[in-house]
Amino acid sequence: MTAAAHRGGGGSCARIARRALGLLLAGLVLPVAVAHAQEAAPIDPAATSTAPPPAATTPAPGPRPYVTLITCQVGCTGLNRAAVGSTVRISGEAMDGAATVRFLGGAGAKDDVTAPLANGTATTADVVVPAKARTGRIRIMSADGRRSLASRRTIQIRSARASAPARVEARVDQKTVFLDGPRKASVSFFVGGTGGAPAAVRVDLLHDGDPTPVASWPVEVPPGTVGNVAWDGTIAGAVPPEGRYVFKVTGPPAAPAAATAAQAVAPAASSAFLVVGHAFPVQGTHTLATEPQQRFGAGRDGHVHQGVDVMAVCGTPLVVARTGVVKLSTFQGAAGNYVVIAGDDGLDQVYMHLAQPSPLQKGQAVSTGQALGVVGDTGDAVGCHLHFELWSAPGWYTGGAPIDPYPALAAWEAAG
Repeated sequence: MTAAAHRGGGGSCARIARRALGLLLAGLVLPVAVAHAQEAAPIDPAATSTAPPPAATTPAPGPRPYVTLITCQVGCTGLNRAAVGSTVRISGEAMDGAATVRFLGGAGAKDDVTAPLANGTATTADVVVPAKARTGRIRIMSADGRRSLASRRTIQIRSARASAPARVEARVDQKTVFLDGPRKASVSFFVGGTGGAPAAVRVDLLHDGDPTPVASWPVEVPPGTVGNVAWDGTIAGAVPPEGRYVFKVTGPPAAPAAATAAQAVAPAASSAFLVVGHAFPVQGTHTLATEPQQRFGAGRDGHVHQGVDVMAVCGTPLVVARTGVVKLSTFQGAAGNYVVIAGDDGLDQVYMHLAQPSPLQKGQAVSTGQALGVVGDTGDAVGCHLHFELWSAPGWYTGGAPIDPYPALAAWEAAG
């Protein structure tokens, strides 16, 4: 081989190496850039594919159960005071399939005790307090291996039932209630010091400081039992105004033997809740458009961001923001699993990047707070989040226009 040929061969090898390196770098960089550019691109319904997304190698887990309340039901000395053998109701979210509850007791696992759950629904389940259970927090475990975080609330447990002092306790079962939502406002209450006779209780519902009740219920509660009253969500058959409401529970007069009935004092307790017309769609820990690129109108290649991104862990529950009718519930390459709802306020709501196809179906009437799916990163999403849009009438890609949903989301977030 001549020197010239050697130099030529070396140059060709160098060019080939540089080209290979360039292709390698392009292969590493370009897909990321393209994914970022496509992540929030406008979605044309005409291009929507109803084909299912590529099959995952492992099924996506359902949402983790979440405990919101622990309330004694039978054999109680208070709303959260029970004894071995008492029946306790656990309320929460995503409790479908909940199988057991672990009483965590004190620090460490030495005194942990597990018991089976009964009468389970998506939001409640009952348990009989087992022997050796101790005061402390609890954890729910599902048959498929999902488990909740340790509850924030504790249940106080005594080894034997004791008499309850004369007092009234009241606690609403949820702090926020949605107009036309699937759950109604309710209050749990306990009346102690009544001996062996049922307690005559009056429950009044008050609105925003008005002393005149909008509804009232006379109730008799057996000793050691927690009572419950639910409001149907109407006032004189009409939709109530939004705002703050209070359940006031008044027990029987606790009078000394020498006092007359007129002198007797009736113990009472109150618990408040909010009635609102919208729900914040992400029901869990989240951040709302904290980065400029997550806001409405942020620049993209050839277009602007038409919604707002709410960042949350994949699997966080999603709910319907406002009552309406489902227009679309399908899959598209950029949007992933997504849902469009024609709200009864005249605006279309759009939810994108759901982890799995939504259980909601086209044409289905839905209510505020109804389960819609869970946060995911399907489609061209960068990180787990909900991409949320609002469109003016006549609707999403049917003559309407996108509007900034941030003010609405911020208001719904602040309301509860």
